[in-house]
Amino acid sequence: MLEVSECIQIIKKDGVIAYPTDTLWGLGASALSTVGIKRIYELKEKQHTMPFSVLVSDIDMASEYSVVDESLELINLLLPGPVTFVLPSKNKLKTPPKETIGIRISTHPFVQAMFEYLDVPIITTSVNKTRSTPAVCREDLTWLPVDVFVADWYGNETVGIPSTVIEVKEKKIKIHREGYLSVGAIESITKPLGYKIF
Repeated sequence: MLEVSECIQIIKKDGVIAYPTDTLWGLGASALSTVGIKRIYELKEKQHTMPFSVLVSDIDMASEYSVVDESLELINLLLPGPVTFVLPSKNKLKTPPKETIGIRISTHPFVQAMFEYLDVPIITTSVNKTRSTPAVCREDLTWLPVDVFVADWYGNETVGIPSTVIEVKEKKIKIHREGYLSVGAIESITKPLGYKIF
């Protein structure tokens, strides 16, 4: 098992790590690494045209790779936290070109510690093969091959619920996936600001 600094070096060298987040355990690589991204697709047995979301350190990093303007009010309100925002992509990453990209800022101390020394987004996708149960604890990681480096984390386990995925357009919120933050919770937070869920 590896310390934060070692995981950072692996990411910088196009490697893949398994790491804890505030939702599920994730598979990660630099979102600027073609090699790392390709390996994650292989591990998940996922079609290479399917998108991955990314973790960023802050709004400034999110702005470098996506257009945050229309969602900025809610990003400031809901992030860091278990919400992924679907934003217009600037297509600067090595992920398959798409019109949009999922962006998240995690509250987990391990992720935050990595971003103290990383200046690139990290792929964030659950540790599982496509259509299999995601990893929520260390015992769920035993199937990973030796080239995937497991983060040295013995703190509290993840909550075991994925992030809620939302998209904001003209004061309307589309829920792509209900996760840790419920639709009701999002509505109670955003309705006073004039947002509607559809």
